[in-house]
Amino acid sequence: MKKITLLLLGIAGIGLVVGIAKAATYQSDPGACGATTWLNCSNAFLSDDVWAEGVAPATGIWKNYDFGLPASFSTPTVEVGVEAHQKKVGARCTTINMNIAVSRNGGQSFGPNHQLSFNCSDTLTWVDVTSDFGSGSWTFSQLSSNSFQVRADCVLGGTCELDWLPVRVTI
Repeated sequence: MKKITLLLLGIAGIGLVVGIAKAATYQSDPGACGATTWLNCSNAFLSDDVWAEGVAPATGIWKNYDFGLPASFSTPTVEVGVEAHQKKVGARCTTINMNIAVSRNGGQSFGPNHQLSFNCSDTLTWVDVTSDFGSGSWTFSQLSSNSFQVRADCVLGGTCELDWLPVRVTI
């Protein structure tokens, strides 16, 4: 009877250990912006209803994301959050389009554009960029504050107002 009880306790313990292993999410706001035609680009560092403004065609780079990731991980999911809206002109509100792309080599090259559309309501949209460079594998170095960058382009429709540009990594 003791052996059966110990065996059952051991199996239950293994189940608890397996159940504890959950995904961890690390989120960061940009720490710097540059190479930009957006006005007040640093206003996109926080979700605070104070906006960076880009008149189409505006482009800008946000960088210095500090995720605090462990040095070793496998197969992360990488997502860029875009909180933005179209600046209202009088009573008129049209849809604006933005492109978001990421770099993992310090801005030497960027992945494909992800086109987003916004109206006059401030909306947070998450864009999965995990597979932008093929297999979806990312390294610690590629997600470092020196390597990872986000490019945001206001491409059509008037004035884009960008409130926040966070990035989250789930491992």
